[in-house]
Amino acid sequence: MPKSVAPNSYKKCLDAMNTEKPKPIPSMVRKQIFQEANSQCALCENSDVAALEIHHIDARKNKGSDQPENLILMCANCHRKATHGFLSRDEVSAAKRALQSAAKAVAGGRPRAGNFVHIEGNVDGSIIANTVRLNAKRLPRPNYPAGCIGADLPKKNYIGYLISRYQEFKKADSSFGADDRLKNFSYAVLYKNIEREFKAKTFYIPVHRFPELVSYLQGCIDRTRLGKTNTSRNGPNYEQYDEYLRTQKFEEIDS
Repeated sequence: MPKSVAPNSYKKCLDAMNTEKPKPIPSMVRKQIFQEANSQCALCENSDVAALEIHHIDARKNKGSDQPENLILMCANCHRKATHGFLSRDEVSAAKRALQSAAKAVAGGRPRAGNFVHIEGNVDGSIIANTVRLNAKRLPRPNYPAGCIGADLPKKNYIGYLISRYQEFKKADSSFGADDRLKNFSYAVLYKNIEREFKAKTFYIPVHRFPELVSYLQGCIDRTRLGKTNTSRNGPNYEQYDEYLRTQKFEEIDS
């Protein structure tokens, strides 16, 4: 009969399994993602190869796969923003859809707007050197439909400001290190909570519900540890909408 495993040894085995580094993305998949984006960041078009990274739209910790449909090429700066929620999943997914649409256009015989030169015919005896880059515009990103918060620039910007403010306060909370839930907090959770509360994605919420969304986000900020501390000291946690409009030079826009 096999020998029984001591509890401590069993625990060590489990710990080793749980701390095992994730497997790297297969090289063929990486190549496909770089080709799909023409070796440019899908968000800001940074083409510095040393700065390019592959982002999981649905994170691995949330059971996101290494399939090409879940991967997108980004520069390190945009990757950080997406990871910490400064770029919403909607924005990242929209960029991915634009890349996929461009790829379908190529498959359909239409040239893709990208950085490559197509040569037909015999090139024997010719000299082809270096890399030729053409500055071509990408497909336009989809606009937010009229009637939603995303289509109203001042309101969209203010909601983005409150979300960023909340994330800053949450980051400050995690520095206390007293609660594992704070240390492992994912900024993407806020967007999920908003969608659950308002039955729509953040910037697709109807514009007439703007005051409700503002109140919701301000409440989230006020309930953080730093928010409670500021409130107890009569310090502001955020600018009110009219203050924000003035600082952003939106005075002439009817709020």
